[in-house]
Amino acid sequence: MAYKGGIKAGSTVEAELQLNNRAKGTALLVLSFADNGGGSGTDQCIVAPAASGACSAKTNAGVTGMVRVWADLNAESDGARLITRVNGAERDSEQITGDTTWSYSLA
Repeated sequence: MAYKGGIKAGSTVEAELQLNNRAKGTALLVLSFADNGGGSGTDQCIVAPAASGACSAKTNAGVTGMVRVWADLNAESDGARLITRVNGAERDSEQITGDTTWSYSLA
């Protein structure tokens, strides 16, 4: 799991997966958060080869916690671009191969 840094609590976080056309099958993209105030949220989507999908969650303001993004690809050799956005602005964007998890702290 790669730690990608902090996100301001109260932000809307979006994850997008752009699966390449050589993928051996569909991929699952999940975004979730949990905060120390008891709040949580999750969203998910299925992404077909040569397509993209996105999911998002609005975090709660004023509490610390964690955001996680999971990309569960069909095969470890499948490739994709994983992108996260915070309040509409691109935060991270990388080419990935195989299953990938990114985590962020909420502060």
